[in-house]
Amino acid sequence: VGCLLAMGYLLALPSLPRIFNQRRPLNLLITYFGMSFAWIVMVIGLCLDLPWPFFVIGGYMFLINASGSQAVLLQCLTGVCDLEGSTRVMGVSEMFGSALGMGGSYAGSALQEYGFVGPLFA
Repeated sequence: VGCLLAMGYLLALPSLPRIFNQRRPLNLLITYFGMSFAWIVMVIGLCLDLPWPFFVIGGYMFLINASGSQAVLLQCLTGVCDLEGSTRVMGVSEMFGSALGMGGSYAGSALQEYGFVGPLFA
């Protein structure tokens, strides 16, 4: 279901109003903001013992925004952006993506260590 939502969003993106389809670096910032917001939704859902759909909705939001950022990065790699813009976008996105990945791995270990149970922990 999450992949279908992500694919639907990416297919609808060219038809959406201009605010959803800005120049590439802004699109990348929007998708990274969406991924961060999805993390916040998932953490709040776990910390406040909200029903499991909050965590799942956050996961879907993360998947959709991650797929969007992958599409933007592929546009940069295929030469849609110029060399200087592609270099800047790829460098910033790699640093930000690495920080999110490290944070997620530490957060997952900490949640299991301190007894927070999420719907995907088994």
